[in-house]
Amino acid sequence: MLIAWSLRGIRPLLSLRLTCLASLILPLVFFGASGCGSKEGANSVSGKITLKGDPVNAKVKFVGGGKEAEGATTLDGSYTVNNPPVGSCKVYVTAMPGAVINPTPVKDAPSMGGKSPGVPPPAKYGTEAGAITYEVKPGKQTYNIELEP
Repeated sequence: MLIAWSLRGIRPLLSLRLTCLASLILPLVFFGASGCGSKEGANSVSGKITLKGDPVNAKVKFVGGGKEAEGATTLDGSYTVNNPPVGSCKVYVTAMPGAVINPTPVKDAPSMGGKSPGVPPPAKYGTEAGAITYEVKPGKQTYNIELEP
């Protein structure tokens, strides 16, 4: 009789614990399965931007389908743009705002260990008429851009 009374008191507690546990686990499973949260770099475009073989110091922006994403080049002209719009995009390459640009080619810049901050991009690449068209596919891809003067 005492055992039966004890079990009756435990069942509601077990039920309550399972309900609490389920209420904590289910949201984690739901949000994890639905892809909630940042998936930085799920789609990305990376490469190098050069002008006559020299790295370009620039901001690069991919615009398409009413969306845009941008990135910036490093000393060697490399860039990565995370989560660009998928499909046909206009690619704009513009000078970095406020950057001190050294037009000295890399091979002639010994004060920075042979690296310069890059040459500026021609202004035409920052306009609608000078924008480059590129087809962004889902996933990670490489797109090297050689600018013309």
